[in-house]
Amino acid sequence: MRGSVIMGGIEVLERILKNLKEIEKELEDLKSKGLILMKGKELSEVLEGIRGEVKERLETSPLFSRAAMKRLKRGVWATIKGNKLDPDRSKQEWASFATKLIKAMEEYDIKESDIIKIIMQYEVVEEGGVRFFSPVRAWILRFYYGGLVTVE
Repeated sequence: MRGSVIMGGIEVLERILKNLKEIEKELEDLKSKGLILMKGKELSEVLEGIRGEVKERLETSPLFSRAAMKRLKRGVWATIKGNKLDPDRSKQEWASFATKLIKAMEEYDIKESDIIKIIMQYEVVEEGGVRFFSPVRAWILRFYYGGLVTVE
């Protein structure tokens, strides 16, 4: 009887070890894509680095991905109106960039139920006497569910 428990225990440990190796491989893939923070690097450091580097930016608070895109869109239109930029050319630039953002979310399997924060760098460009909004790049930060905490 005791031998069968040990054998079952060994099988469970082997399965756990196999799962850990698969997780380790997935983490390495995410690190190579720059999608997870390296050990010892705090999120606040990353955000401060981006904020220090980028002066003209729009930033959402952490929201579900669809809501974050809507909030970013509102920020874009507020910037366009507030700076009296050409709405037609700005709309073209924003639509093109929004498509890239959505494709990136699909590529990295960011679902509507995921909580994300978007930081988007932009510039105001002038061509032929027309000033318009032009997105440069964006960073998408995905927040993972870290478990349930119950307080009574």
